[in-house]
Amino acid sequence: MRSLGIDYGDARVGIAISDELNITAQGLETIHHDGNDKIVLKRLEEILKQFAILFPEINNALGAGLLVFLRFAGLTRFAPVFSRAEIPAMARLAFAIIFTIIVTGIIKPSLPPSGTPILLCMVLNFAFGAL
Repeated sequence: MRSLGIDYGDARVGIAISDELNITAQGLETIHHDGNDKIVLKRLEEILKQFAILFPEINNALGAGLLVFLRFAGLTRFAPVFSRAEIPAMARLAFAIIFTIIVTGIIKPSLPPSGTPILLCMVLNFAFGAL
């Protein structure tokens, strides 16, 4: 999977994308903003919309990451090992985030069947993690 790099500066923002192996990056665009962040955000939104069309696997990975995170959040919220009062909520959240990053990189991301509401998928993954 490719990575998007953002180099934020005072007057310019550089945008780059990696190759398939994440070894090298090629510059895509330099955004001149002179301190106006609205210009940067608008152009980044346009670039990300183009990437969603050109690289659909990015959308699949983000969707799968969200569902995996909700499953781990349900696990850390309701599992007897993690729901003890001695474990701070931030530690449980960090655990869910770290495992989401690890597992999403291992699994092959795919979208839920078409026509399935994303909210339903989110609730079911949280509930399944709680089991």
